[in-house]
Amino acid sequence: MKILHIARTVTAYAPARFVNLINKYTEHEAKLIQIRDFHLGNPLNIPLIKASDEIESALEWAEVLHFHGSHYFKRQRIFDNGDRVVSLEKYIKTKPHCLHYHGTPHRERPRKHYVKSCKVLLSTPEMLPIFAKINPVYFPNLIDETSEIYTKRAPKAKGFPKVCHHFSFHSDKKDTDYFYAMTKYVKAHQLNFRCVLIPQMELDRTLYQRSLNDIVFDHCQGYYGLVSTEGLAQGMCVINGANEHTMGKLGEFFGSKPPFICSSRKNLVGDIQKLTHEQINQRGVASMEYMKKVWSGKKNIHRLIDFYKGL
Repeated sequence: MKILHIARTVTAYAPARFVNLINKYTEHEAKLIQIRDFHLGNPLNIPLIKASDEIESALEWAEVLHFHGSHYFKRQRIFDNGDRVVSLEKYIKTKPHCLHYHGTPHRERPRKHYVKSCKVLLSTPEMLPIFAKINPVYFPNLIDETSEIYTKRAPKAKGFPKVCHHFSFHSDKKDTDYFYAMTKYVKAHQLNFRCVLIPQMELDRTLYQRSLNDIVFDHCQGYYGLVSTEGLAQGMCVINGANEHTMGKLGEFFGSKPPFICSSRKNLVGDIQKLTHEQINQRGVASMEYMKKVWSGKKNIHRLIDFYKGL
């Protein structure tokens, strides 16, 4: 099977990871059309198809089209870097295809993104009720947990635990403003942990910087982000605000729930304070084991192939 992933932008590096997993662990072949460059680096060295003649050639080559977001699909055209238009109309009409929504803006303005003519995949399960009328399917973003870029966290036995969070320009959606406030509160009250904000940098450097900490705080928005799954792969203690619905759907998909510490803005400081070094290290071991045995990219990429076969 020849599978073409089509994305306007990086989308948390998810399309590139799917392409890598398909090519590495299955008998099928995948390629990626993505007009915008990887602004945070490309550690998997996935080639980007960007020129109009290459786009047309890839569309002819493909047997399945996997759109990441509805931008190109709804307009049925792609602009290359020279603003030349490549029409998608005949390919959408003749080839099996799906749309994969990765959250914002789909989560915030769902009516704008309703597409009833094909199957829709959702990257996080809290969007299932939002798009219920078009019968979406939850399929998580996957990570090749064997990659060398996932530097394992070294267990700590003494000193203050360090809680890291990643800077986001969408501070309200990622609770970055709350992390700033928590950092000031922890310092003012001399609490028993330290807060570390990781700035934007290339992905491999980001993963290394994260591994120098003990706990990764994603956000408390009711679900989980890619930071949470990357944290699991790195063997870290992961805290987020995944609610009961999200955790239940994860349990249904994987057969068991991930070892997230589920918290809230109200309880976050207290939940972190309760953690001993032993508990943090135990969580880290459980995280990596879960990723390799359950949320494994190698293990689950075949389920995406089965999905394609049913289109």
